[in-house]
Amino acid sequence: MCSSPTFNNFTLTFSFNPQPNSDNNFIVELSDETGSFTSPTQLTTSNSQTSPVLVSFAMPITVAGSAYRIRIRSTSPASFSILSDSFSANYSIYNEPFTINNNISNQSFCQNSSYLLSVDNSSNSPLQYPQLKYKWFRDGNLLTGEISSSIQVTQAGNYYASIDYGTCTNNAYSQAVSMFAIPVPILVIASENNETVICPSTGIVLTTSNISSLNSYQWYLNNSAIPNANNDNYTATEAGIYHLKITTPNCGLTSNNITLTEIDDSGLKIFDDSGLEIISGSEIEITSGEQMTITASGGESYEWKADNVVVGTDSNLVINQAETIELNAIIGGCTITRSFIVTVKEIPSGDGIIPNTITPNNDDSNNTWILPDEYVGKEDVEVVIFTASNEEILRTKNYSNNWPLEGFVKNNTVYYYKILKKNSIVAKGTLSIITK
Repeated sequence: MCSSPTFNNFTLTFSFNPQPNSDNNFIVELSDETGSFTSPTQLTTSNSQTSPVLVSFAMPITVAGSAYRIRIRSTSPASFSILSDSFSANYSIYNEPFTINNNISNQSFCQNSSYLLSVDNSSNSPLQYPQLKYKWFRDGNLLTGEISSSIQVTQAGNYYASIDYGTCTNNAYSQAVSMFAIPVPILVIASENNETVICPSTGIVLTTSNISSLNSYQWYLNNSAIPNANNDNYTATEAGIYHLKITTPNCGLTSNNITLTEIDDSGLKIFDDSGLEIISGSEIEITSGEQMTITASGGESYEWKADNVVVGTDSNLVINQAETIELNAIIGGCTITRSFIVTVKEIPSGDGIIPNTITPNNDDSNNTWILPDEYVGKEDVEVVIFTASNEEILRTKNYSNNWPLEGFVKNNTVYYYKILKKNSIVAKGTLSIITK
């Protein structure tokens, strides 16, 4: 039973026996698409008292199925007829050609992937009737189970769609689209000069040869999308595993992985002339009129700068004034920078003088090394005394003006000292022990 906006008028004849009551009304009812009368639809009514009865009716515009039935119900007496045979019924609410795939009739897609073929949402599209079901065909063969307005294409062939109006003849069909499966391109990314170690100041540029304005790009670090990394190249500044995903007009591609590591610069160190490491970013102090030799290790080559002026290219540098020192060392092709600030401490006068001679003769005068109060009993002040061969004799915090200890006798010996505050040298010099 085929109906449409231009044709929807049908007739039905039924007979009755015995004669109904004078107030009887015959109601023609339609089942749902499964043949169930749980919620029947009324098609028409008649109060005729003469058998047979001829009635006319229109089908609901929602009918779409192949198992409808009709029955007659009387009201007086209340009774039902036998059910009609099942039949198909479809209302062709949309009955004209339509387009799919943006009206493009040739389309390629990548092998081992899929392509979504859809009904176009144009101004006069069947999509405005969401209740419609569709039939999809490949090379003229019906694709069983494909009833929605789109289909995932995984095989090459000629595809078209029509609206499913059962056995009813209609004009609701699409143009044919030829689908071509193309070999999947191999997506390769590479690092600049095949480097895999990242220099802190520059990073490594990752590139791909698959470049097109039609592509969309997304770079990933450790399988997480990198925000705003949507170009055909990316400068990597962190260690990790990188890959690229490209969406082309036909395919979605995933690249190989590249693992990048950061340069290990932990071996680059700077030491003062007493062997104490100078921490980058720290401040060291030298005494006015003295000089200090600092030494770098762990690099392949060195460049020293004092207040942004190159002052040396050896591993050693002599400092004797207040300035900012910067070391640029080459490690594995990377430039690694360390810096610190040099300050100069003027030699205090009067009670602030650090004695350079002691006479431990048990005469109650100059028997121990007496330091200015600013260096005595302080947790953040460390006193170190060592020999000319760099053998430590004393290293202590909270110094209490009690060295040399009783029993320590080194006649007429010269020692060296340094005083550190918060790990920075604030004073250093020589210390002589003289006994009579």
